[in-house]
Formats: sequence, structure tokens, C-alpha cells
Amino acid sequence: FIQVGQCGLQVGQQFWRDLLSLETETSEKHSKKRNDSSVHSFVSLCKKDSHTLHLVLVDSERKVAQQLRKDARIPSLVKEENVVTDKCGRGGNWAYGYHGGRSPSSSGSGPALLATALERHRREVESCDRFCGTILMHSLAGGTGSGLGSHLIEAIRDELPVPYILSVVVAPHRSGDSPLQHYNSLLALAHIQEYSDGAIIFQNDAVLEDIAKLPKKEKKEKMISQSMMEINQYIGSCISNAFRPVSGTRSFIAHGSEPWELLKSTCPLPHLKLVTPSHSAGVTPSWDQLSSRLLQSASVNSVRYSNKAHSVSTTSVIRGSRANISTFEQRYMAGYRSKSEKCYNFVTWNPFPHDMWLSREQQFSENKTMSSFSNSSVVLPYLNTVVEKAGGKLAERAYVHWYKQYGCEEEDFGVAMETVNTIISNYHYYCQT
Repeated sequence: FIQVGQCGLQVGQQFWRDLLSLETETSEKHSKKRNDSSVHSFVSLCKKDSHTLHLVLVDSERKVAQQLRKDARIPSLVKEENVVTDKCGRGGNWAYGYHGGRSPSSSGSGPALLATALERHRREVESCDRFCGTILMHSLAGGTGSGLGSHLIEAIRDELPVPYILSVVVAPHRSGDSPLQHYNSLLALAHIQEYSDGAIIFQNDAVLEDIAKLPKKEKKEKMISQSMMEINQYIGSCISNAFRPVSGTRSFIAHGSEPWELLKSTCPLPHLKLVTPSHSAGVTPSWDQLSSRLLQSASVNSVRYSNKAHSVSTTSVIRGSRANISTFEQRYMAGYRSKSEKCYNFVTWNPFPHDMWLSREQQFSENKTMSSFSNSSVVLPYLNTVVEKAGGKLAERAYVHWYKQYGCEEEDFGVAMETVNTIISNYHYYCQT
């Protein structure tokens, strides 16, 4: 794992909290060994009874990394040398994050930050018993997340051309985050398409809408407010649900390979790499209520698309106690599969468009979770907005000088624009019935 920038660090913090809380609950109630826990797939055994995460934290400022190090659970699992920081931010500028300082007034420490992060990543790769790939968490809008994140993806692909690269990215609000957000998103999306194998893309506006739809009683119990912390918690919980080991299922998924199986399932074509997630969880709601909430979220996303959106491939991850999963299989699974076919409007050329993972968790767990990850044309409105807004500013040459002073040329914008337009064309072509 590599978490890049403020957004990547904060989302990752919620992800690890979710996994570690599950591990603690298992250990306390069942005295499980750590190698049977949720985090075993991501843990390195350094010394006897000593565990650290295969994790590198990278940021251009120290503040967020220092706050994460104060988390009661996480610091002991992160190697101190794997916290790679700089002394100044990247000003929300993709070029500054990607190239580092090139202007006379800059610190010039960008290349050193990149080199150090790559060296820490190399050491973690070499310490793995079985290395399948790298998962990066970063934003599309920030200078560090989008710029340095793009450069890390490119450098890792050059150094390790075969293993998987999966990005977990957060797209900004439609407006208001930064005047440079559409430029940054355009350039970062182009690099993700070029060098990664897939990306799970969380759109802040869609996440807020999902949070707002929670029942009032549930909002009060969970103290959910529409804040950045709650967005991070939602994203962290959704990722955790996908990446945790799947147990007691009939699918042939090796322990620890869940992220890569998800990638292979949802991204069957190299032209289509953007996966849209939905998530629903709770203790009191029935399976029918949870599935309705999940599919309603997917349907709302589909409505944003002018025509009926089509899904190339979708993976549903359903977790619960043995009794709850048995109930789901017997009473609700057939209905959920039927409703999913109508909701996701699968393309006809894919004979197996819907993969379903059922995981029987420990019997003490009464919580039920459902997540779906769909590679569909529902992402088109966001891509169209990025191209439209970035193209409009580029036509007026707005803010272009801010990028040129750090080594970005106008040709880079043209190449990125062409790449994202090709993504849009591919989704239109392959998502026809």
C-alpha cells in the first residue's frame, strides 16, 4: 500500500482503523492468531511477535502524517522510515507534485521525495513472501495526491511492469474545491489510464448523497454528519469490505488476493479501468433493506447519465455472520441478483457480468455489509465535466503559467485531453447493448 497526500493518508487511516477494529474484536472474543486476522494479508513479520504493515505513507507536508502517527492503533504497525514527508506542500498544482520544485522559489525537494518513496516501496516489495501488486490511495484534485501520485504510478510501472497497480482515488466536488481541480483531475486520469490496471473512483458528491440517505435513526446512532471525516469513514469502510479476506465462500479466491480478483473481475478490458463503488451496512436493517439502499444508490448514479447507463462488469461483496449469510442465500440472493440485472443494465456481450462474493464472518458479528463495484458508463458525466471545464480554461490559457513554471508543457494538456476523450469514446462504444 502507498498512501499519497492528505486525502490518501486520511482515507487510508479510516481503512486501517476499520480492519484493525475487526482484528481486535476477533482476537478478544475468539483468541485468534494474528495470521488468521483481517490484516494478515497486508502484514509483514519483522521480528518474533512483531508485525508491521506493508505500507508507505507519502506527503509533501508533515502535519497529516504526524496526526496519523498519533493514532493509538496505527503507529506500532507502520515502520518509522516508511513515513516519507517533505517540508512544504504542492499548492494544489499537479505539475509541482509531479515534477517537484523547478522554479527558483521552490524547494527543489520533489525528486528526493519521489526517490525516497520508491526506495521504501522497493524494500516492502522485497520483504513480501508473495508480491502481486501495489495499491495506491490518493486524490485527483490535490497537488501531492494527483501529481506525485501520478509520478509514483508511472515509476512503479516502469520498475515493475508485470505486477498489478490498483488506484483508489477520490474525485473532488463538482465545484468549489480548487480552481485547478479540473486540470489536476485531467492529468491524473490520463496517467491512471496509461499506467495502472484499474481505479476505484469515489466521487465526493455521490458519497455525500449516500450518507444523506441513511435513515434518521441510523444517522443519530452513528453520529453521521456530512463532513470530510464521514466521507473518509464511508470510503474506508467500503474499501475494507472489498479487500478483507473472503471466508466460507464457494468462490476460488486465495487469501490475500481479494484486491486483484476484484480488479480482474471488474476490469475485463484494458480500455475500461474506472470502477464506481456503492456501499451499504448496518446491524438492524434486513438484507432486503440493505440491498434496496445499495441498488438505489447505483440507480441514482445511473440517472446522472443522460441515457440509461450500462455496466460491463459488477462485483458484489456481501459479508455477515454464518447465520445471516445463510439467510441471504436462502431468501434474498435470487431476488438481489434479479434486481441487480435491472439496475446495472448489463451489456449483452459479457456472458458473466455479475460476480458475487459471500463471506461468512465470525458468528459473533451481527453487522451486515454489502458493497458493489461496477465498471459502467455511469462515470461518463464526471469525465465529461472534467473535459469540458479543463478544455474551457485551456482555451483561455487560464492558470497554464502556474503549470509551466514547474515543468509542465501545453503539449501535456493536449495529450491528457486526448487520453480522457478516448476513455469517454471507449465507454460509449463498449457500453452499448
